[in-house]
Amino acid sequence: MSQDKFPRNKGSASQTQDRSQTLVEDLIRMADAGPDLPEGGYDRIKEAVRPLWQAEVRLRSRQRRKGMIMGGLAAAAGIILVVAVMSHLRQGAPPVVTPMASLEGVIGQLEISPADGIPLRVGSDQRGMDMSPGTLLQAGPGVRAALRLAGGQSLRLDSSTRLHLVSAGVLRLESGAVYIDSEGREGAGVEVVTAFGTARDIGTQFEVRHEGSRLLIRVREGVVAVENDAGNFELNSGAEASLAVDGSYSTRSISSFDPVWLWIQEVAPVVEIEGRSVTATLGWVSRETGLEVVFSDPELEAFADITILHGSAEGLTPAEVPALVLPGCGLEAVRQPGVLTIQRMDQEKER
Repeated sequence: MSQDKFPRNKGSASQTQDRSQTLVEDLIRMADAGPDLPEGGYDRIKEAVRPLWQAEVRLRSRQRRKGMIMGGLAAAAGIILVVAVMSHLRQGAPPVVTPMASLEGVIGQLEISPADGIPLRVGSDQRGMDMSPGTLLQAGPGVRAALRLAGGQSLRLDSSTRLHLVSAGVLRLESGAVYIDSEGREGAGVEVVTAFGTARDIGTQFEVRHEGSRLLIRVREGVVAVENDAGNFELNSGAEASLAVDGSYSTRSISSFDPVWLWIQEVAPVVEIEGRSVTATLGWVSRETGLEVVFSDPELEAFADITILHGSAEGLTPAEVPALVLPGCGLEAVRQPGVLTIQRMDQEKER
């Protein structure tokens, strides 16, 4: 082995030799005097003992170097083992999947079948449950559900609906009906893919309903782009299109407060009215019911802006909320075709 292979060990061995030689000399001095040593006896004793402690030093030095080598090998083996385990964990760990939707409410029990899991039925007590791409949702007769998509859009399922959550922003409707409210969000819209074609929202509220031999697309607000085998076209708010399998379609007008939208209110996510202003709460009521909210006078509108509500709307549909919250503010709502008029409450009613 070359002399510079372990330079630090060499220094350590030299120090050990010095300490050992000093120890031998100290032991000789501390020993009982006994008879006088002959001339040169001290040096002869040191020379006699020197091979013994040199051999001891070499033995300890080798043991120390061996320990350092074995210790280094053990450490290296440990590092290799850790790297191997981490590599195995990385390879064996399932990929992180971003939830595509979360449950906001259910009437009845919704059947959820994850792509790689066991089907289960969930009720309203499972609010907040996440769902990944590839999940199949089935709402049986009398069952309705509301979900919140990862993009922030509200998704609702009507009774007897079978829907696949394909990927972020893509849904495949096999039967039944879905309603999507983008709540004015701009950017990539949600696509609903069907056997009749694809409907994509452009900042809107719309419904896609699979009815046997036809597909209905109803636009409550905004614009929906439709693509099928016959080509592309757009539907504006207040329009309903009926598509046939061959791609042909017909349209008609439909109001935002038509009775066909009533099912949407039944499963609308509960709004938190605590700490909200009267104006903000009525804005939510308007969006859900399709009714235009107007105030009987400007002063009343200003009052609604600064009046804060307290309490909960749990268990109420959007159409029922005004009757609950407005009387406490001295207000009432009068419904007329397409309009909800807010006025001061009649003094007789207050009594």
